[in-house]
Amino acid sequence: EVVPRVRRFVATTQCEPFDRVYNFGGFTDGDRAAIIAKRFGAKKIVLYGFDFEKGEGLKLKKLKWARKILELEGILDAPGQGSTQRIH
Repeated sequence: EVVPRVRRFVATTQCEPFDRVYNFGGFTDGDRAAIIAKRFGAKKIVLYGFDFEKGEGLKLKKLKWARKILELEGILDAPGQGSTQRIH
């Protein structure tokens, strides 16, 4: 009930979108933010604090999915295809 009354705001979800709530893709907050930036035409995207190799258990699984999504979106280079540090 709150979302329809808010202006100049983009609400996102990982589930089924509705009303003015959009699903741009992504699994973590960070990769979703990068995808949104790309879709809105960002010329440069810099990710701080992403270490795709550190973490344990569920955290490491989430980071691996985030990396894969960023690679598929063309935001992050895939391993073996150049530097994984190059962010678009």
